[in-house]
Amino acid sequence: MSGELYSQVNSTLPINKAKSLLRTEDKAQFKVWWSEQSEAFSIEAEIVSNLDGSVLLVVSNEVSVDALVSDDAQITLTLGTIPSLTLTCEAKALTDANAKHAVGRFVGRHGTKPTNDTIVKLLPITVILQEDGKAEQIDCKSIVDSLNETAFGLERRAVDHMNDDHLDAIKLYAEVLLHQAEGDWHMAGLDMDGIDLIHGDRYARLWFNPPLKQPDQIKARLVELVQKARATQFAGSEKP
Repeated sequence: MSGELYSQVNSTLPINKAKSLLRTEDKAQFKVWWSEQSEAFSIEAEIVSNLDGSVLLVVSNEVSVDALVSDDAQITLTLGTIPSLTLTCEAKALTDANAKHAVGRFVGRHGTKPTNDTIVKLLPITVILQEDGKAEQIDCKSIVDSLNETAFGLERRAVDHMNDDHLDAIKLYAEVLLHQAEGDWHMAGLDMDGIDLIHGDRYARLWFNPPLKQPDQIKARLVELVQKARATQFAGSEKP
């Protein structure tokens, strides 16, 4: 094992504050309007970050997916309070394979299962971090990764495998590395930046340090983190 492997909190650099909000918030203020309408449609919507850093959103009954992915739709998404993140986004319909993956991420984070045809992918066009009366623009290329279709299947298989066969390892991530209280911890999802852990209505985030560069590094990092947790646990038990 080399390096720190993980951290309990992301660093205070603006890009990492932006990533923290994108990766940890599960609700956002969603607003969309079209040129022929004088008023915008606005609602608090359930979201989850996608593997590639884009945002997955469950569409309200009052708005169709087709309307959102039209060229005329102007979409903004606001996450958090202080700091807050405001994104202008382009909505994309999901392929069948990616829709299945998106449903899995929603189930993992929210415990509810939306239908495939109610989820859209929001790709950030501009990203503004607001804090202490200041606004800073974040480079979208540092937020969204370019990943192929295979990566999404790999992530979901890894999460399912950990929840089916390695709950002991997930428990170590939460209780030893993150110092969370004992519980029935499960893995809600993972991405290139870290792991989302859930116990009932409790949520914890384990950040990779450094972040992964390729999805095929997932397995090795998970194994290294288990080894790190066990070594930490053993060292603690050896103290007089």
